Amino acid sequence: MGDRLLPGFETPPIVEVALSVQFSSPILDGPLLMLRWSEIRDRFPQYEQVAPLSLTTEEFDVPKGLRIDFRFSNTLPTPRVLMINDTSEKVLQIQDNMFGFNWRKLRPEHEYPRYNGIIRDFEHELVDFQKFIQKENLSAFTPVQCEVTYVNHIFPEGVWENHSDVGNVIPSMDSRLTEGFLPLPEEVRYASQYVIHDQYNTPKGRLHINVEPGFSDRNPIYLMKLTARGEPQGVDATEIIKTMDVWHEWVVRGFATMTSPEMHDAWRRVS
Repeated sequence: MGDRLLPGFETPPIVEVALSVQFSSPILDGPLLMLRWSEIRDRFPQYEQVAPLSLTTEEFDVPKGLRIDFRFSNTLPTPRVLMINDTSEKVLQIQDNMFGFNWRKLRPEHEYPRYNGIIRDFEHELVDFQKFIQKENLSAFTPVQCEVTYVNHIFPEGVWENHSDVGNVIPSMDSRLTEGFLPLPEEVRYASQYVIHDQYNTPKGRLHINVEPGFSDRNPIYLMKLTARGEPQGVDATEIIKTMDVWHEWVVRGFATMTSPEMHDAWRRVS
């Protein structure tokens, strides 16, 4: 983690980082989720139950390369449980086939702890979770997919004014046209995906980039979400973290590659 020289910014527009790992089959139910919370509620005193996520898996031998996990059952699904720390910045997300850790910036005083801090927290909680699974004699922990997501709120920062100025944020989305009939677009959305190969040129994952116009207190912003997802290098925590590091590099380099030098100046790029 610490050896890699990646693009860095003093004031990045990051508002959320989500790290997660999916299992090959469900290994937890509602009572066990409550039991798990009872063991760590000193670190995560807040508890919420929400609907489970339909997980996605990157595939390379099926059309469009994406499989969505729909499960049909005559019984109610096991909920997704959010275990939240006292400042509400850190969130454990656990459902029967997924373990996740989120950092989120909810207030201006919440300082982005950088990836190294977030991945250390994730690794600590993941190892502790694996010990819980072993102690309870649950099904084998078999990870099949790891995911790193960064959510950014891009404010004008003096570089752009309205959603017609998307080319000032994402140069590849310059709105200049070959003929003069169309006016500037009222707003633009963007989505792209890139295959991530290993050293043997075997596809292992994908980077997904989505840009959406939005507003914050009636001021225009762009919401830029980057997700790198794919199969882990192995089943233990060390191999999962190595995979997360690769996905993180794709997210960070992808973000720097997509955004304009003017925005980099506004965020005070340092590397």
